[in-house]
Amino acid sequence: MVSNVFIFNVCVFAAIFLILYFNKLLYGSFLNDFFNPSFSFILFLLIFFVNLNTPENDFDIYTGVLVFTGSLAWMLGFYLNGFKYIKIHRWMPSFKIKGLSMSHYILYQLIFVVLAFGITLFKLKTFGYSLQDYLLNMLLVENENVKEGGNFWTLFYHVIKIPMMVNHFRLLKDTKHLYFKVFLITLTEILFSLAALSSSRLGYLMGFVFAYFLYCRAKEKKPAVNYFTVSLLILAFPVLNMLNRLRNGDVEWLTNFHISDLWDLGERTLSADANPGQNFDILVKYLSNTHDYHWGFFFISQFFFLIPRIFWPNKPVTSFEFEYTIRVMHEHPIQDGTTYTFTAFDAYAGFGIPSLIIVMILFGIITRYFYEIFYKKDVNCLIIIYGSFIILYYINLLRASVVDLSAYYFLDFALILIFYIIYRKLNIFYKPEKELL
Repeated sequence: MVSNVFIFNVCVFAAIFLILYFNKLLYGSFLNDFFNPSFSFILFLLIFFVNLNTPENDFDIYTGVLVFTGSLAWMLGFYLNGFKYIKIHRWMPSFKIKGLSMSHYILYQLIFVVLAFGITLFKLKTFGYSLQDYLLNMLLVENENVKEGGNFWTLFYHVIKIPMMVNHFRLLKDTKHLYFKVFLITLTEILFSLAALSSSRLGYLMGFVFAYFLYCRAKEKKPAVNYFTVSLLILAFPVLNMLNRLRNGDVEWLTNFHISDLWDLGERTLSADANPGQNFDILVKYLSNTHDYHWGFFFISQFFFLIPRIFWPNKPVTSFEFEYTIRVMHEHPIQDGTTYTFTAFDAYAGFGIPSLIIVMILFGIITRYFYEIFYKKDVNCLIIIYGSFIILYYINLLRASVVDLSAYYFLDFALILIFYIIYRKLNIFYKPEKELL
């Protein structure tokens, strides 16, 4: 008798083989670029589903069908030409950008880092936490932030983060001393994450990834999928586990840490961080039994997620992950300190297969658009920055919630438009005939 594990894997590998096939047709190779979202999508399927698909986990065959359906819908959006109808780059024409010396770059970035730390301290004060309390339990404070502030404080961090990233492009207008400048960019990205006391491990790693992307862009080349990039990817797993221990206040293991422990740390991370795949299976089984779909509420609620409860005391929970952690997992994010994620396929909880297909097609179209303009020189750097929030964080987008994260992208797009107007007024973006030093 054919086992559930085998049938489930057939569904997942069918999706993977189709992605590789379409990549070969479109790009001439199976995996042409380390930053190609299709590469991240394949890793997502392997890590979050195949990796956890064991008889002990008992993945449902219907979950496998949904994974294949969602993947196929994503392919329709990504590989067809729907992205050509998106004209965002025309709203913000590409102008030359005013350069920035290394001394001014360091000064401006340090000011931004200090501002970010000031916001962090003020946020902690409003929640009644000390800095030590936060460092001992970052996740508890972040869950409280979601419940009480509706991610209100995120706005202020993004207001600082975007001009910091523009400064990276201004610094690299002159590619002299490129390696040192990339080092400075990496350093300021890490300092910002530290100043914001980010509870996200990926936030720190993305500092390195974004700097590497800017290096490739300056060199006018795409990062190939080779031994070097794959080795970096493998190394990322134990590093993620180390950061996870630190954010939970577990520092005792550092005294006994040995380089040989890296492999064990990597295996633990693969097992623990892949849980959203298993959570999606639990969500599917829950919805099959209860039909407790949200019928689009959490798609709409993202438009008012920033409103703090001081202005709207009875505001309902706007986070899908927060609410369905309670409904499906029977745990409370505040009381139990854990918020579960259900992968990008959580769109299925909207109104079943139709919402899954619609959302994944749109997700694929938007992804392809930003990937196609990612390396172009004639695209405004603000569009590239916005695209980097999608392309470079793609594995995180897939493991998290497309529903919840959409609110952040609405916010970022509004900020990008505002900063474009400001930089035009300040002549930091200028027309070619206005040559500025």
